Order: sequence, then structure tokens, then C-alpha cells
Amino acid sequence: MEVQPQPSLMSQLSADIARVVERAAASVVALHLPGHPRTSAVVWAPGMLIAADHAVPHDENITLQLPDGSHHPASVTGRDPLADVLVLAATTGPIPPATPAPALPRIGEVVLAVARRTPRRPRAAFGVAGTLLRVAPARQGRASEATLQFIASTVTLQPGLAGGLLVDAHGHMLGLVTRPLRHGVATPTALVAQVVEQLRTHGRVKRAYLGITSRPVTVPDYITSTTQRSGLLVVGVAPDSPAAQAGAIVGDILLALDDQPLGDTDSLRRSLTQEQVGRSVRLRVLRGGLPVELDALLGER
Repeated sequence: MEVQPQPSLMSQLSADIARVVERAAASVVALHLPGHPRTSAVVWAPGMLIAADHAVPHDENITLQLPDGSHHPASVTGRDPLADVLVLAATTGPIPPATPAPALPRIGEVVLAVARRTPRRPRAAFGVAGTLLRVAPARQGRASEATLQFIASTVTLQPGLAGGLLVDAHGHMLGLVTRPLRHGVATPTALVAQVVEQLRTHGRVKRAYLGITSRPVTVPDYITSTTQRSGLLVVGVAPDSPAAQAGAIVGDILLALDDQPLGDTDSLRRSLTQEQVGRSVRLRVLRGGLPVELDALLGER
């Protein structure tokens, strides 16, 4: 009796990756825009899809191409350029929505980008998860209050991968492949969910706006007017912004917002929630080593 050879570790890994791609690709469709490169979209819920905002430059003549070969018109229902998320309405038929992963990936975990440039054949790229990447509409390395966190990976973005899924080893959605940087960057699923809900509820994404550009700084030990040793050095104040109207100036060290300590730009971003739009907040700053309190009426970005 002939003994069948045992599959090698490499062949088993290859088969497992192929199964993950097949599972994830079931929720990914192709988008066709006349005069523009093909891109992908992900079924988020029945009749609702998400795609990369930068890859769909206009709202007209968008066609959804399903794996069964059928074509359906798609309409844009909302955009959030900052998160690079676009929401579409279209007939999705029996295509299952993507399954969210339970948590963000750890650095070094295997990830896959899965997309479709054509209806019948998915595309995939392999990599590992990197650190969370902070992206903000700011220059010269300065962080703004609008900083968002994205998932960075070693996946090389081939043409057509934008708008596809970044998935874990189980085929679960870690994020939406979005930003056109050198390597794969994805908007995390939790952020996508927030954007989709706000677009559905308000028709736009509401973000509280203070109007400063800042960077983390250590408060010198010789300053004894506060025990807090970290804060945000204000390196820019937008004209006519809530911060400018409150009296904030370049060189201030922002210590707290409504008594919530601010040690880094992430803490400021978390404090500026949609519920804060239109509310007055108290800013505690150091100016020339002395404590100053300012009242700012937050706007909307």
C-alpha cells in the first residue's frame, strides 16, 4: 500500500492563506468609474458598501460589479476625506457583510489585503502588521487636533487594492485599505463604524474643532506652578478659530481641557468628541511658566 506523503508546512500555510483570501473576498466587490482606475468596495451591511474616498473622486456613474458578473448602479451617500472613507448605497444581493475582527492586530501579526479590480478574480497581498500610524492634515511633522490613527503594515499596495479589506489570519476585517502611501495603510474597523454611523445619522462627520497645532512637550522641573510634567506645546493657532478667540497664543503649553490632563495629541483628539461641538470648554495652559485659564467655544471641523 502506497504511503501518501504528508503535506509540508509551507504547502499547509499556502492552503490556509488561500482559504483566508477566499473567505474575505466574498465580501469585496469591484467598482467601475469611467475614466478612472478600477477600485474595490466592501459590503458593510445589506445595501451599504464602504470604499476609499480618495479612489472615488466623483459621485456620478459609479457601477458596482458583483462576483456573479451582474452590474448595479451605486450612489454615494456620504464621505469623510479625513478618515478616507466613502459610503455607497447599491444592490448587494446575497454578498455577506465583512466580519469585524475582535481587536486591532499586534505588531508582527500576519495580515492580508484583499480586493477586486475585476468581478471574478480577487487580488491579495501578504504582510505583517506594524504600529498604529498617526495621520493629520498638518505639515512639517506637527500634529493637529484632527489626528487619526491608522493601521500600518508591510503590505505593498498594488493598483486596485485601495477600498479592499485588511484582514487577520481568520479573514476578519481589521480595516479598510485606504491611504495611498508606500505600504499598506488601513482605516481601522472601529473608526469606519464611527464614520458610517455619523454619516447615517447626521449626513456628515462631526468633529469638535479647537484650532491649534501642537506637539508633546515635557514641562521643565523648575516650573513649580504645576505638578503636571507633560503637555502640548502650541506651535500654531488658526486665525479666527475657537482657540484664537479664547486668547491662546503660540508658545502656550496646553495642560488640560475641562480638567482632563493632556499629555499627548491622542488625549486631545479623544477630548474633542462630536458631543463637544458648540460647547464651551476651559483650557488650562502655562504661559511664561504661570498658569492661565481660557474659555473656548468649540466649533465643528
